[in-house]
Amino acid sequence: MKSNSDGLPEIQYRPDRENTLADALSRKGMFTAITILKFDDLEDWVQEVLQDSKLQDIIQALFVNPESHKGYQLQGDRLYYEGN
Repeated sequence: MKSNSDGLPEIQYRPDRENTLADALSRKGMFTAITILKFDDLEDWVQEVLQDSKLQDIIQALFVNPESHKGYQLQGDRLYYEGN
């Protein structure tokens, strides 16, 4: 990278056709974001589920019959609920 006499980076203008990467990055709505949710309290939630007898009954029933409790499903060792 070139620097000017003050030691700052030198900025050079380039027309769109010569600077396609910057042109592409400046366009709105052309990229999709991926969101990852991180729950700081996840371990606390897991412990609550383990200590809740009603949820444990649901988990055991889902092991036997995955359709036994509408809206609930097991994925790995996690219990999920799809509420309305």
